[in-house]
Amino acid sequence: MKKIINFCYNKKIRLVELLIIMYKKSRRFYGQHANKLAVFPKLSSIIKGIFSVFGLKIVFYDPDKEKQLEKLLDKMTVSYDGKTRFYYWIDEKIYFSNRYNVIGNMPVDYSIVVNNSITDIKNSLGSVNSNKYIDLLNAVERYIDRICKELTVVHGDKVEKIVNNLQSMKTLKAHDVEDALQRILFWNALLHQTGQTLVGLGRLDYILDNFTVEDEKATREVLRDFCVAVHSNYHYKSQALVGDTGQIIVLGGCDENGSSFVNDYTYMFLDIVEQLGLPDPKLMMRVDKNTPRELIEKSVKCVMTGNGSPLFANDCVIIPLLENYGYEKADVYNYAVSACWEPVIIGKSMDQNNLCTISFAKAFCDALKKSIDSTVNDINDFLIIYEDYLVQDIEEQTSKLYWYPWEESPLISIFFDECVRSGLDISKGGSKYNNYGLLTDGLSNAVNSLLNIERLVFEDGKYTLQQVHKVLKKDYKGSELLLSELNSTDEYFGQDSEKVISLSNRLFRICKEAIKGKKNCLGGGFKIGLSSPGYLIDGYQTPATFDGRHKNTALSTHISCDRNIAYTELVSFASQIDYSENGFNGNVIDFMVTPDFINSNKEKFSDFVILSIERGFFEMQMNVVSSDILIDAKNNPNNYRGLIVRVWGFSAYYIDLPEEYQDMLIERALKSEGKAA
Repeated sequence: MKKIINFCYNKKIRLVELLIIMYKKSRRFYGQHANKLAVFPKLSSIIKGIFSVFGLKIVFYDPDKEKQLEKLLDKMTVSYDGKTRFYYWIDEKIYFSNRYNVIGNMPVDYSIVVNNSITDIKNSLGSVNSNKYIDLLNAVERYIDRICKELTVVHGDKVEKIVNNLQSMKTLKAHDVEDALQRILFWNALLHQTGQTLVGLGRLDYILDNFTVEDEKATREVLRDFCVAVHSNYHYKSQALVGDTGQIIVLGGCDENGSSFVNDYTYMFLDIVEQLGLPDPKLMMRVDKNTPRELIEKSVKCVMTGNGSPLFANDCVIIPLLENYGYEKADVYNYAVSACWEPVIIGKSMDQNNLCTISFAKAFCDALKKSIDSTVNDINDFLIIYEDYLVQDIEEQTSKLYWYPWEESPLISIFFDECVRSGLDISKGGSKYNNYGLLTDGLSNAVNSLLNIERLVFEDGKYTLQQVHKVLKKDYKGSELLLSELNSTDEYFGQDSEKVISLSNRLFRICKEAIKGKKNCLGGGFKIGLSSPGYLIDGYQTPATFDGRHKNTALSTHISCDRNIAYTELVSFASQIDYSENGFNGNVIDFMVTPDFINSNKEKFSDFVILSIERGFFEMQMNVVSSDILIDAKNNPNNYRGLIVRVWGFSAYYIDLPEEYQDMLIERALKSEGKAA
């Protein structure tokens, strides 16, 4: 171990980086159990990773990132089996060393490489720092030549076309849909190779719109093969959990005239993802009041398979919020999302939208502890203490983020026209927008806890704050009657109640005010949203809350309700949350729906989605699965290898998830079906 540490130190590699790559490779070779490292690091898994990492080639850190990238391209092997339609290769034995935080977690503008040759990109470079980009692009061309040379000895009827498409990248723009998709896959693989993780695929139906569909059957086969290629290296691309790959295709969307963008590719991608039954690629469907009913029905049909796609994003709500925040009108219509749900402008914003999570639930626990030693006469006094802790947490987090150091990223800068023209790297503020995003969790737990404090302490006088604190400290032991009462209250988060909505907006407004006017070192601002992947890990660090939640258990998921509530009511509630100003960094309604329910109500469910768009939800996703299936899958995993569920904002195989996430989904399903309190 001492030799490893000295080796890393001498080569300027952080030990944690080596452990990360060991973890990723151990997860690939040792399956779902190694994935528990995402929650509980285990020495045995790390040791297995050490053995599996033998043979790793390291591209050592170099402050001159262009030279380091050139070394990477020289080290990469060429591999092709002669059978697949596309050349898509990530050398998993190569590790690209980075010293600082790597920019990713966002889509890039693949239209640049589809509609331009490498020569065109060179010619568009500004005079400042253009040589470094030219040197990098020259290295990419040499890598293409090496691939094509080595492919000439490979037998297969698809090789010749792959070679022609790769070579045409150097001097010509894409001439057909297959050529366009080959380019996207080529650059996508390079981005993953350099550690640019969670890089989405953008608006593919929009990018491909220039290519006429002359033979629908042949085009479907091309798109299918593309999706299969995207799914490859599934474990390697995954981040915190297996399935967290960020490979999202955005479909649909409205334009400046209010017309919905839909073409043949929109429908074909939906059909293919539905038929493939793979967790990658994921789909996000941008919808609005003019979205054709046929497209809504197709989307619902895809969701019914249980693959978690598509997530719905409501242009009627999101686009005005983006424009009001300061994104130019010409840009907002080309938004996509980061790896999960946070809106971002394709090719214009480096917005890093998942930098930290603010916990509403933790602030409640801190406020309760403080209140027993303070003068608190009513709920408003308690809320003042609560809000102080919430603001304090935000102040601490945004202060840390101000000087957040980013690794230079010349490869990803190529996909941002402002970076190309100015020669300024994206890590230095070269993109048009440079905002940071905060996430939140536990709003439901906090709102329900506060409602119960108001009723049981200040209105009914059944308990004092000291007694409540004592009950929670004991995690409800000996207070089973109180626990039962909390799980069956008449007022709760998600309810279409003026009081509940008002309190939810008050807490969210405190967050929005706390970040208003703050800037980061790149000159961008901050934004915040009501969704986060941290609901389980943060929950493990949070004491019991006064909503019946036990200590060290998961917090509430996004905008959801742990009651058997009508879907229409939750949508109505979420549509009345005030997302204005800077509150648009992802706000997802999260449903659990049984297959029987949706299969019995196909038409009505499409009606529900259409009415929900008009009502004004921000985003919506759903798990179409029953508690019975989830329980059986946990007990008999070999019978459910193809079972896909929605986690955070991505889809994954259920049996790949750590047990804690499996249990959480089971509990949510039981509650939504009215089978558990």
